[in-house]
Amino acid sequence: MAQIDMKADAPVGAIVAFFGNDPTVLADYGWLVCDGTSLPRSDWPDLFAAIQTAFGSTGDEEFSLPDLRGVFMRSPDLGAGRDPNAADRTGSGPNGTGNDGDAIGSLQTCATAQPVKGTFFIKDNLNFGGYKTHDGCSDSDRIKYKDDDTAISVTGGDAESRPINIAAHYVIKAKANSAVDPAIGEIPLGCSLALPYDPDKRDDNPVDDFWRYCNGQTFIGAQGSTFYPLFEAIGQANGGEEEGENRPLRFAIPDLTSVFVRGVAGDRQEASLFDPDRDERETPRPDLTIPGNGGNAVGSYEDWATAMPNKPLTAKLKNYPFSKTDGYQAGAASASAYKTDTKNFDVESGDEETRPLSMAVGWYIRFLKSGRSDEPGAYLPLGSIVATGSAVEVSQWQPCNGQELLISEYSDLFKIIGTTFGGDGETTFNLPDLRGRFLRGVERGGAGQRNRGEAPASEGEYQDAATAQPHNAFQYPVKGYPTSKNNIINYGTGTKLLKIDGSKTLETSGGDDETRPININVQHLIKVLP
Repeated sequence: MAQIDMKADAPVGAIVAFFGNDPTVLADYGWLVCDGTSLPRSDWPDLFAAIQTAFGSTGDEEFSLPDLRGVFMRSPDLGAGRDPNAADRTGSGPNGTGNDGDAIGSLQTCATAQPVKGTFFIKDNLNFGGYKTHDGCSDSDRIKYKDDDTAISVTGGDAESRPINIAAHYVIKAKANSAVDPAIGEIPLGCSLALPYDPDKRDDNPVDDFWRYCNGQTFIGAQGSTFYPLFEAIGQANGGEEEGENRPLRFAIPDLTSVFVRGVAGDRQEASLFDPDRDERETPRPDLTIPGNGGNAVGSYEDWATAMPNKPLTAKLKNYPFSKTDGYQAGAASASAYKTDTKNFDVESGDEETRPLSMAVGWYIRFLKSGRSDEPGAYLPLGSIVATGSAVEVSQWQPCNGQELLISEYSDLFKIIGTTFGGDGETTFNLPDLRGRFLRGVERGGAGQRNRGEAPASEGEYQDAATAQPHNAFQYPVKGYPTSKNNIINYGTGTKLLKIDGSKTLETSGGDDETRPININVQHLIKVLP
């Protein structure tokens, strides 16, 4: 019989982020890289029982691992109404196989909604009027006034819409825990988990023995030091300090404060979808002598970006397109003359950053092995949140769907999270509601390098999506825009010619139903029993 439920430890099918350069070394501990590899079902009965063909397959005897290269992870919507396009999600596996719709394993491309602070708009000398003038004169290249208008498409935009992020290798638990070797099945060193609370505010902090908060702090990497096993796992991919005279080598753990986590794109094809700016990613720690990895590598940093929506932005312009006319008396020769080139107007508005719906968490990296097989899962704090590619129910974990629990049955968890997520505090309390949401690092105690955006200051806080101006600015192109003179002679009769009457604000239409990065659905579980 397949083994999936590991009680207090992470179940088979659990997915975590690894911050070392070579995730393949984790296979010895039962964790495989989430790169879409096809595996024989008979060789991996536990993992197949957990994830089935949610992430696709190449035949009746195989199944595919999740391919999380270049993507973000999101929880299924399950009727919450936070993923407006949930029904349109597609299979993420080979040739589009795997679950589609609002299900674990489904893929969704990026989208761009209008900003929260107000619709994108253009404000400039776009208010047109006109005067009537005589025909048959020598002035030429005037513009004939007309009442109709035409929608002009906005141009520009970045290669994709995404939030601020750090790259990691995602790995999936493929083997059950071993009674012989406790390292097999446990979350490996260098991997992270999320907490929806601040453990430092508890008298009995359950985190310190095995985990460190991912705020970019540095540790001594000398052999024999406390953190040497972690240094062996992640090296200086996330930054560090060179060894010098009377100065030991130091390495940094990732600074995940205020950021989202994205899978390293690696050699994945379709680069236009899966981190199109992968080669321009920046080093995470320019403040250190070893700044960490840049480019298409683990630990690298990437700022937010805003793409043109799938439903393009447009704005209507009256009297457009302009029609050049000849032989009208328009006064001075420079009056409202037709120009052959195109003038680009700035598109205004935009939020402070681009981001999807999210919940703030504290990210923690494992630095010490438990060395025990008699208490599997004891190293995992109560209230830990771990992603999984499985829909199978397990005994000591529950999905983060905002459900109500009885305090009498889960008193230890209630002592930790209280009514942060709802409940009356007397008989009931609620779990975090991650349906349709992403996870984001809380803004607490980071190294402060690179742009960190506007993250919540407390774990468990929900945050709405936002849409910023793209780095490759949106532009409103108007072909044949006239000169700015208005001195058309008004004869009161004849043909009406265009003149510029001054400033006007044009609001854009278009935009998608939400702002989000490319993502794959996973289930987020929270540990509810010790």
